[in-house]
Amino acid sequence: MMGYKSATSVIFAGLLVAVSISSGCGKSNRVTVDKYDPATAAAKAIEAYDRNGDGKLSAEEVKSSPGLSEGSSRIDKNRDGILTSDELKTRFQALQSQSASMLLRVDVTLKRAPLAGASITFVPEPFMGDGFQSYVGTTTDAGVCDLKGEKRDTLGIPTGFYQVKIIHPGRSINEVRGVEIADDTTGNRLVIAL
Repeated sequence: MMGYKSATSVIFAGLLVAVSISSGCGKSNRVTVDKYDPATAAAKAIEAYDRNGDGKLSAEEVKSSPGLSEGSSRIDKNRDGILTSDELKTRFQALQSQSASMLLRVDVTLKRAPLAGASITFVPEPFMGDGFQSYVGTTTDAGVCDLKGEKRDTLGIPTGFYQVKIIHPGRSINEVRGVEIADDTTGNRLVIAL
């Protein structure tokens, strides 16, 4: 007669075999998400928005990037109103230590009521790199938008900085907002109030 521990081991081994067979004999079914190098991303951000060539981003220069503008209070550690390459790099490193991507619920409201039929596009900020795609969706009657990758399906949206385009021709809405998607900012829910 087989003991309890032996029977449990046999059942566990059987489950492992079943999981291996169902997942393609060891092939990973995980969807990979794009990553960026923090030092390169910081250098690209400075290069893109530093109009006066001083090697840092003033509050006025940051306005050219909706994503950075929204996240500047988290990036500017010494609260001097200027984003340095080191501050940017530190924030990008912090993002890489968080979830690689977020399963994000997006709620869009207009005057506190759900906005149905709005076209939503999340465009990665250019400094994140060429490998990142845009994510699109349309709000439901409840104002909720499920986002899908424009080029390929992924599990969630990669952590990082995005421009959010909100268009609703019937309501004359054509806005651009910035967002930093991360565990310590949006979490799994983003509310866009118009």
